[in-house]
Amino acid sequence: MKKTILISTILFSLSSAAFAGAGSSVDKGNSFYKQGKFNEALQEYQYAQIKDPSSPAVNYNLGNALYKLGAYEDALNEYNKALKVKDKKTKSKIYYNIGNTMYRMQKKDEAIQNYKKTLELNPRDNDAKYNLQYLLQEMKQEKQQNKNGKDNKDKQKQDQKQQDKNKQDKQKQDQQKQQQKQEEKKKYMSKEDVDRLLQMNKEQEKEAMKKKIKQAAPQLPKPDEDW
Repeated sequence: MKKTILISTILFSLSSAAFAGAGSSVDKGNSFYKQGKFNEALQEYQYAQIKDPSSPAVNYNLGNALYKLGAYEDALNEYNKALKVKDKKTKSKIYYNIGNTMYRMQKKDEAIQNYKKTLELNPRDNDAKYNLQYLLQEMKQEKQQNKNGKDNKDKQKQDQKQQDKNKQDKQKQDQQKQQQKQEEKKKYMSKEDVDRLLQMNKEQEKEAMKKKIKQAAPQLPKPDEDW
């Protein structure tokens, strides 16, 4: 099975007589195109357009050459000009190439619409069927990937939010534990604090006893001085 978006070959292989003087350049352009010489083909088609500017066949061939050269905007412009052709099968191929061009321009929705137009005019166009299925599948996968990516981002945000909440809860719990310890410390004196307090009381008692003894000592009178 084909694995890439396709591009149709040159549609118009008309004789020189069909172009009112432009046929020779068109034939040369077609020959160059088939050889993969797209710059030379483009030049010949441009000569043909000068001679017959209203020809949808020339517009279409110009579009093909520009597409091969990667000038998608210019190719799209020429394809749109070529849509004035009345033949349904011919017009279906123009829509097909417009679809390819839109795909290369990353305009996938527009590409799908043009493939559908191709099949409306020519339901037997297998290339258009393949491209349409290929593109619909590609967009489905992209949509799923985007959804998965969004889900992952949402999950990451939720996880981060939960982590932040857990961190805040832990900090709050730590603060509460610290406050509780401080409250407990106020209520209950440690052994060191009790020993320290007892030692202070003993020292205070000793000092008080010393003062009492000193105050209770008799105050003997001084002997009279000899005269």
